Amino acid sequence: AVVGGKLTPARNKALCDARRMGKACVQLSDDISAWEYRHGQMAESRDDDELNAAWKAAKRFILSPVTAARFMLAKMRAAPGDQKPQLGGVYMLRSCARTFASDEISRKHFCLGDFFVVDNSTVKFDDTMTLKEDYDFTCAHIREHGSVMRF
Repeated sequence: AVVGGKLTPARNKALCDARRMGKACVQLSDDISAWEYRHGQMAESRDDDELNAAWKAAKRFILSPVTAARFMLAKMRAAPGDQKPQLGGVYMLRSCARTFASDEISRKHFCLGDFFVVDNSTVKFDDTMTLKEDYDFTCAHIREHGSVMRF
């Protein structure tokens, strides 16, 4: 844990400390209710009933936070191309059924600040922002590294 005062300075301190040590930086909120990953067939349409059925039928994996972070980091490092995403994050809604309407991993979508992994980036949170700083952080990563990975 890194103590840095207010949220944005604490986040930036953790990012700087990890980068200095040559480590990935994992940041998470203390109010996450579940650590799970679902894998299965995509829904055939964006109809809520079909999305819910696909989500329910998917294989459910209960993970530790460390396992989730390692999985995300491995996927980021294995991404095709020369320019690898340096930010991995998660879907922002509690109900993830709608993720079964598109690709398993998206490369240009918002990564929630409640749980994310940064591999090797100089991008920091804008310390002038007091709200929605994670939206700005995602955009900065897309601008700097070409993409992110949202799971």
